[in-house]
Amino acid sequence: MKTLEMTGPGGREVLQYAERDEPRPGPAQVTVAVEHVGLNFADVLARRGIPGYATGRPFAPGLEVSGTVLETGEDVEGTATGDRVVAFTVNGTGMGEVALAEANLTVRVPSRMDLAVATTVPLTWGTALGLANASHPGPGDSILVTSAAGGAGTALAATLRGHGALMIGGVGSPLKAGALADGCVPLLRGEGFVDEAKQMTAGGSFDVVFESVGGPLLESVTGALAPGGACFPTGRQRNHGPGPPIPGRIAEPQLDGDRIQHHQSRKKESQNGPAPHQRCLRLGLRWRPHQRPPHSRLE
Repeated sequence: MKTLEMTGPGGREVLQYAERDEPRPGPAQVTVAVEHVGLNFADVLARRGIPGYATGRPFAPGLEVSGTVLETGEDVEGTATGDRVVAFTVNGTGMGEVALAEANLTVRVPSRMDLAVATTVPLTWGTALGLANASHPGPGDSILVTSAAGGAGTALAATLRGHGALMIGGVGSPLKAGALADGCVPLLRGEGFVDEAKQMTAGGSFDVVFESVGGPLLESVTGALAPGGACFPTGRQRNHGPGPPIPGRIAEPQLDGDRIQHHQSRKKESQNGPAPHQRCLRLGLRWRPHQRPPHSRLE
């Protein structure tokens, strides 16, 4: 099969087409004839050579795909050859004609939904719905999304609107302010960003922060949490790592397609249970942006 691979860390020069054998599914795995593939910031980090994002070289990017199931391995239930599906891939492979996926991270797509649209669910909307479920925002809360104009940030803001909370969205430039979801108040992310955002809240602090810029900003926002507030660092941007554990915070891994870490200063009840990605996938294929996410269906 044809595939697009990264031969090593670098720029566009490390991308090349190659011919590879089609993958075969092992136990609890499926192969998918790829029709659409989602490219995300995690793929950019893999190309740059940031540790933890490529399993080796050459590496085929593409963590989320949609298409038709070609073959199923042993112990696969609920998914059959010929099903239209969306899936997380195993160690990339999405930029090949055939991708390998774990069966429990492969979900059938409703016939009414376009496969191209469904491809945005695993990382972008799956992340947003998972974070909404884990953070439990409520009326009167103050929420800060430090990078609200990107894919996950926009999906998160759209997911949380309607909760009766103040939602402030950080943007890197004035041009990006227009890309924010309705109900998200734009704020330019520059010097004094956190202090300016605090002044926009009723209590001068945040109940929930979704932080995806990294570096010094992560420390700043965790120091601005209200008593019992929670900070959810998501992804990894600008070559910053996920950051060291913050003293006095409880660090717990949470669901996300791009390695979410969760620092919180209080225990909020969260019934993630087994296979949270699959529940977010299933919910994401049913949910519509004008609806409040039905959290009980994730429990």
